[in-house]
Amino acid sequence: MAKHTRPRQKVWAVLEYGEGFKPTGKMEFICPNCRREAYLPVSGHPGTTIIAQLGMGFITDPPDVPPRDGWLPAKIRCRMCQTVYEQIPAHATADETAAA
Repeated sequence: MAKHTRPRQKVWAVLEYGEGFKPTGKMEFICPNCRREAYLPVSGHPGTTIIAQLGMGFITDPPDVPPRDGWLPAKIRCRMCQTVYEQIPAHATADETAAA
């Protein structure tokens, strides 16, 4: 009798969840470097409707409402190309962004 196993799901490597992050679901996310599709854990609702991914950003509806901070992990790594991505808060200043 054949053993039934679930196929392995492709997932991102989470290096740092961030303050207050509690995984409550997942979304499919594409690595902009190697185009690998894998699941990324999310914490709650993003606070807006996500229509599509554009690089490491999102197209939202309404367009002037960005996703809330903290609903994605703070630091992730693609398991295929090993590229590391770190989240910069939407309210960060230019100086804080350059320092990161």
